[in-house]
Amino acid sequence: MLTLENDKRVKGELDTVWEILTDNKCFADAGPDIIRVEVLSGEGLGLGMIRRVHHRISGSWEEECIEWEPQSHFTMQVRGDNYLLPVTYLRRKTSMEQKQKNVVITIRYEYTPKYGPFWFFPE
Repeated sequence: MLTLENDKRVKGELDTVWEILTDNKCFADAGPDIIRVEVLSGEGLGLGMIRRVHHRISGSWEEECIEWEPQSHFTMQVRGDNYLLPVTYLRRKTSMEQKQKNVVITIRYEYTPKYGPFWFFPE
């Protein structure tokens, strides 16, 4: 499994950033190629919620919220094998932490490429 992590510092309060990042409509609005997000089970975003993300070019995929700690972090895991990238496993953890007048957002991807670590070595 490989990991990719990115941090971003934004001005604001933790509760406001949390509300934006956990809103399915905002997720669709922020992703340039995301057409819409459809909640399949559960209400909004929370532990056990399953949603279908519709992509402009590559169809759609399903994600499940497998970890939920309010105003701290949440984890989404792709279900099935129809994700737009050639991966056999993908989990995205979004974390937030208040640092004075800023919020540090960390997004960590854990994934397994279908074709090995450099896309061309078979598993």
